[in-house]
Amino acid sequence: MKNTKELTCISCPMGCLLEVEYDETGVTKVSNQGCKRGEIYAIKEITDPRRIVTSIIPVRDGVEEMVSVKTATDIPKSKVQDCLLALKGLKVSAPIEMGQVILDNIANTGVSIIATKRVAKKTMNYYVIQTPIVPIGFGIEDGFVVRIDFRPTLAPNGIETTLSKDVSKQLIDYMLGSRKQLNIPYLLKGTPFQINVFKAMKDIPLGQTRSYQDLAQIVGIPKGSRAIGNACGSNPLPLIIPCHRVIRTDGKLGGFSGGLDVKIALLKQENILF
Repeated sequence: MKNTKELTCISCPMGCLLEVEYDETGVTKVSNQGCKRGEIYAIKEITDPRRIVTSIIPVRDGVEEMVSVKTATDIPKSKVQDCLLALKGLKVSAPIEMGQVILDNIANTGVSIIATKRVAKKTMNYYVIQTPIVPIGFGIEDGFVVRIDFRPTLAPNGIETTLSKDVSKQLIDYMLGSRKQLNIPYLLKGTPFQINVFKAMKDIPLGQTRSYQDLAQIVGIPKGSRAIGNACGSNPLPLIIPCHRVIRTDGKLGGFSGGLDVKIALLKQENILF
């Protein structure tokens, strides 16, 4: 069966968009917009074997557990997403013994999924506050802030703690303009590329902006402005990682997860006018 997948080539500085066709035998066609390294990268990305390591959540007596699982042998990369989808919908009853085969022939690969260890399931406590500019939600896991949302849609479930009170106050003060920097414990999550972009954004000084092109240069992909924009959009900790200070090369605002009205308000507080 023929499949099609879009990839962004990370083997060259241009960050070309590749359209790859492949089947059970491997890659059959690569449309690479002139990228000299695209075909080599696409073949490697699609066909290199790898072992899935992920987790599932079986239920025992109505209580969720988390169990780490892996494929017994390597599978082609082209089958990874199919396997993950199969696992996502998998219904398993606890208890599970370590080493137990959870599923045979996952996604028609002929490979088994095996339980490897139990994992302590982390619980995120979520809080919603009203600030002078916009409602904000934030999540805390194990004493660290792991996400900040503008106009949150998640329901709050957290019990008020000393940390949650402090985070709430700092966020409100920041949105008032009376606090210029957040000093809260946080845990940054993302792919290695995203983390590099987040670190570059974190270094943008108060009262200054950088373009997507500037950040592309900093992280070493001079023609990767689109990839930088995607990373900015996936920033889980806006305000801590000040993605509102990232604008387009032509001086226009660009996008923002909280909405352009919030981006403008934040920049005005830093004496950057649009």
